[in-house]
Amino acid sequence: MNTFGSIIKAELEKQSLLLRRLTAELDIDTPTSSKIERREKPAKSVYIDKLATILDIDHGNLNSLWLADQVLQVVTNKKQALVAFDMVVQELKTQGNGK
Repeated sequence: MNTFGSIIKAELEKQSLLLRRLTAELDIDTPTSSKIERREKPAKSVYIDKLATILDIDHGNLNSLWLADQVLQVVTNKKQALVAFDMVVQELKTQGNGK
């Protein structure tokens, strides 16, 4: 699975951008951005818009990857998580948001 951090890293490499530039644009320190890239620290949602703009990538996709990373960091029991995800999907479909 592509993760939020792996997409950021891949785009930085693809565009030959330095992590230093990204940290300056986001007003965070280099160790923090490096940890985000390696999934050792969750990224704040406020970074999504700036990252999408800086890296010229789809905001919706980046937001979905960020949300997936947030969920994965919370999940500890994988078997129960799958049951819970099924419940969420069913609820979203009932509400009309799962299209």
